[in-house]
Amino acid sequence: MLFDLKSRLKEGESIDLSLHFASGDVMEYVIPVKSVINGMAMDSDHKH
Repeated sequence: MLFDLKSRLKEGESIDLSLHFASGDVMEYVIPVKSVINGMAMDSDHKH
C-alpha cells in the first residue's frame, strides 16, 4: 500500500519504486498500475 501520493495513480501507468535497506542495498522496480477491482478474482467458493 502506498501513502501520501502527490497525485492519483491511473491504470496503465507505471511508477518507479526504490527500496532502501539498512545494509545500504537499494532495489529499484518499475511497477505497473492496475485496477484493484479488475484484478480481484470473485471466487464464490471462497470460505473464511
